[in-house]
Amino acid sequence: MGTSVSAAVVGVVLSQMSVPVGGYSLPTEGGFRTGMLIGCGVALVAAAVTLAIPVARRPSLEPVREPAAARV
Repeated sequence: MGTSVSAAVVGVVLSQMSVPVGGYSLPTEGGFRTGMLIGCGVALVAAAVTLAIPVARRPSLEPVREPAAARV
């Protein structure tokens, strides 16, 4: 779902930042740059969210002590 939303957003940015050339509409360099900056911004937000997730700590393991009769 994330790739579909991001493709739609970048598609809108590129279509809005285009120029007509020879009867065709071509995206500008600024459009590509804006799309990349949006992607970088979202990646930084995702990295910040993952760093905010607490780490589950395992309880310290203690050695198992056998009864004295079982050691024979």
